[in-house]
Amino acid sequence: MNTKAFDLLNYTMAVVGAAAEGKRHGCIVNSFAQVTSSYPAKFTVSVNREHATCAAIEAAGSFAVTLLGKDCPKELVNAFGYKSGRVGDKFAAYDAKEDVNGNPYLSEHMV
Repeated sequence: MNTKAFDLLNYTMAVVGAAAEGKRHGCIVNSFAQVTSSYPAKFTVSVNREHATCAAIEAAGSFAVTLLGKDCPKELVNAFGYKSGRVGDKFAAYDAKEDVNGNPYLSEHMV
């Protein structure tokens, strides 16, 4: 975890990503918040139960979160916020990376 970003956490917009059944899913959330200051840090996030990303999180048992930077283009927000992952891979248009659990995340235009 980037502790500098953690220290700056306030109201935020983030991309939540999860991989399940060979597919990558992701969506924009504005409900990522710190719950405790213990180590490891604990957070809460809300994802619409009807979204494909929610089903992927449940299937994977884990997810990745990246905080959008001030320079994040509107097109990225639109792609992850207003398009369904059931239609296609939202991460395909970006240089996506994977965490140790195989969950996709973005680093460009992120904090």
